[in-house]
Amino acid sequence: MEQTTKIWLWCINNPVKAIIIAAVSVRLLIAILYGHITLYPDSKDYQALAGRILNFNLAGYEGGRPPGYPLLLCLSGLSGLITVILQLIMGVFALVIAYKTLLLLNVEKRIALVVTLFGTIYLPSVFFEFAILTETFTLLVVTLIFYIFFGIIKDKDSKPESYLWLSLLCGYLVLIKMFYIYLAILLFIIL
Repeated sequence: MEQTTKIWLWCINNPVKAIIIAAVSVRLLIAILYGHITLYPDSKDYQALAGRILNFNLAGYEGGRPPGYPLLLCLSGLSGLITVILQLIMGVFALVIAYKTLLLLNVEKRIALVVTLFGTIYLPSVFFEFAILTETFTLLVVTLIFYIFFGIIKDKDSKPESYLWLSLLCGYLVLIKMFYIYLAILLFIIL
């Protein structure tokens, strides 16, 4: 019992490290047990567009898929393994940003930590990190948008850079999934 208390106190004193350790541990366990890169019908479309972008040939491109996620695939050189590794990193980073967003919203530190630690074991999210789909990338960008958005709301004298980053992230989110244009409009109406 005393050891558990020590671990919990360490987690409270080092919340970001605790989140990263828990998230990486879960992802390593899933990688060992699952060890599979999942392809969906949508995956092929994203890969095809990424190939076109890499070849600087958009001939015949009709806009069926937006280019935001295929650009990430281009960064990975169309490697499924590298894409999954990037998405696993994004998933961990999204959890850290979610924790910081909760703190920004004045959620008590321990509650924010517990909520985020539960997020580390939310398996549907982790399994999407092993798929060639936009979900993980979208989650990261949306998490960053809300972190910046609530930072602007909380800080009455927000810097112009915050608005610039919010605009750039909202714009890129639309490049990932077009229907998120409504989120950008809603956030800027609220501001």
